[in-house]
Amino acid sequence: MAEHFDIAIVGGGIIGASLANHLVTVNAGRLRIALIESRATETAMSSFASGKAKSPKDFNSRVVALSAASQAQLQALEVWQEISPHACPYREMEVWDEEGTGSIHFDCADIHEPALGYIVENHVVVQALFQRLKGFANVHVLDATVTGFTSPENADTAEEGAEAPAVLNRLTLDNNHSISADLVVAADGARSQLRQWMAFDTREWDYDHTAIVTTVTTSQPHRHTAWQCFSVDGPVAFLPLHDEFHCSIVWSLKTSVAEQKLLLDDEAFCRSLTQALQARLGPVVATNTRMSFPLRQRHSKRYVKDGLVLLGDAAHTVHPLAGQGANLGLYDVDALAKEIARACSRQLAVNDASVLHRFERQRMPHNLMAMATLEGFKQLFGTDNLALRWMRNTGMSFLNRQPLIKNQLAKIASGKFI
Repeated sequence: MAEHFDIAIVGGGIIGASLANHLVTVNAGRLRIALIESRATETAMSSFASGKAKSPKDFNSRVVALSAASQAQLQALEVWQEISPHACPYREMEVWDEEGTGSIHFDCADIHEPALGYIVENHVVVQALFQRLKGFANVHVLDATVTGFTSPENADTAEEGAEAPAVLNRLTLDNNHSISADLVVAADGARSQLRQWMAFDTREWDYDHTAIVTTVTTSQPHRHTAWQCFSVDGPVAFLPLHDEFHCSIVWSLKTSVAEQKLLLDDEAFCRSLTQALQARLGPVVATNTRMSFPLRQRHSKRYVKDGLVLLGDAAHTVHPLAGQGANLGLYDVDALAKEIARACSRQLAVNDASVLHRFERQRMPHNLMAMATLEGFKQLFGTDNLALRWMRNTGMSFLNRQPLIKNQLAKIASGKFI
């Protein structure tokens, strides 16, 4: 017989591991939780890097931009003290248009916050979350890959005239084991296998853009500032890391242009990056190995089906324009954890339809609004229409002179209005 859990979380990245940390103390710690991650042993045994960075290769190219609200969530989970030495607070943000004079400047002092957000390597957050889970006996970390899923919705029916047996959510694993669960949470990323198995309808489209990500060394310090320049080919962002001469870059380009940039040698690539940021941080002098991925917008029309919840990128993926992908996922986590805690306090089942639909009703409007806003920015800054270019330059300069509106935008970006 398959081992049974109250909740099975598929995916042990930031989103899945955060949810597990939220739930370990719910219902006085009586919930049995499975966290399924194919690299669980490797993650649990790894240690935090230490020492001063000497080159871009001392950093992992995968970073996450955490809003102030996301940072507060991790602090409430008692993992921020492990993360903070490796995180870089960005206190200011400079955004401008390569094709004109429009620019806007944000400063955390204007909204009375210590930072607008934090840039940290992805693996640092995951390691801290896994370390905390070791202290709880009711969470079981399974180093495995899910190879099959059966739910009450997609289970085979019994023979005609026979009483249908009760069907649980059942997950088949690649280690020749299977488990059952009252509630399954799909935190398995943008290409969610669970979402595909359960045939969730999605709205999605390709941007015909590719994001290049890597870590670089600049000749001038980043000054705890996030820098973003828009051009017709696409935006480039320099995100400050905890060493003042290192930045993580996200360069979103038309795919044909990105392919050309990826073929450049390191010296030519650094020159091209310097030009793209208009040398705001002086010459880029070194780069780590470049990674790239195609950009695609995706949103599931539903977040829940019988006994299954989509979370984070499994439910919605957005353009990396403002670094909001992980934050939207963490806001999902917070909302779902609160609904599960509420269900337990009212002695409702964790997979009760009313509980799951409350979560969906809470998160879907906010995610759709965020996606529409980012899509609007992408379209506005991706156009070469002269009239629209004049409007965006004029609009940016106007907003920069309106402190009340600008500060409201900064608060929204920091997650203050969720």
